[in-house]
Amino acid sequence: MASKRISKELKGIRKDPPDFCRLGPENDQDMFIWKAIMRGPPGSPYEGGKFELSIHFPPNYPFNPPKVAFGTKIFHPNIGRNDGSIHIDILKDNWTPALTIPKVLQSIYSILRDPLLDKTVEENIANMYKTDRSQYEKDAQNWTQMYAMVLLMKITCFIGKQKSWIFKAVHMLVECFTLTFISLSNIHLNHPRKKIFHPNIDGNGSIGLDILQDRWNPNLTIAKVLLKICSLLKNPNPDVPLVPEIACMYNTDREKYVTTAQRWTEKYNMD
Repeated sequence: MASKRISKELKGIRKDPPDFCRLGPENDQDMFIWKAIMRGPPGSPYEGGKFELSIHFPPNYPFNPPKVAFGTKIFHPNIGRNDGSIHIDILKDNWTPALTIPKVLQSIYSILRDPLLDKTVEENIANMYKTDRSQYEKDAQNWTQMYAMVLLMKITCFIGKQKSWIFKAVHMLVECFTLTFISLSNIHLNHPRKKIFHPNIDGNGSIGLDILQDRWNPNLTIAKVLLKICSLLKNPNPDVPLVPEIACMYNTDREKYVTTAQRWTEKYNMD
């Protein structure tokens, strides 16, 4: 029953993904453990942040609620600072089998904009929200910058003053790859509305990068891998292409390659 329901929800998510987050199974061997990456709501102190959440389905799902927790530290009255636990009623007493993971995540997204002050887990933060809103927003923004924007900040520094279309493509990669990896050695682009014109990235989002294949080692981290992908965006490797026709264009007509890459970036990755 649980597996069938989880598969049904996953199918629905892939058909119509939420616009405020990306989610799915952490690996294809265990459908009961998912990961989500949620954007901070615009206009909130969490804007610009990317927050990782873990989702664990119980064996008797949907009759019992999933366990959902923030893996990224966040300054919020309803979210535990130390364990990322989320204190909202639909994950406890008000759970019903009619609820789905997208609806749960929508509720979590809503409290980032409008905290629930009647049932808080961080009393000090709740009191600050009530008595000194500007200090609350300042602290929440500081935490967002410190914990939820680290990867993007690193990659931004790496790119420096490169052309804006490259940065936009990198931003898309940060957003998508951090959301859809199955394992660090099997990263791919998996987003129905995101595409990139590149000789080493094919139409399925597979990335032709040696550290994701025969040169992988356990010491590599997601940050290091993404930095390598950034480098690949700036300096493609046409000698080992996944898309030979794009590699050929890169070698023979660089101006056309850059123009086409810019056009794809504007069309698919600047929304």
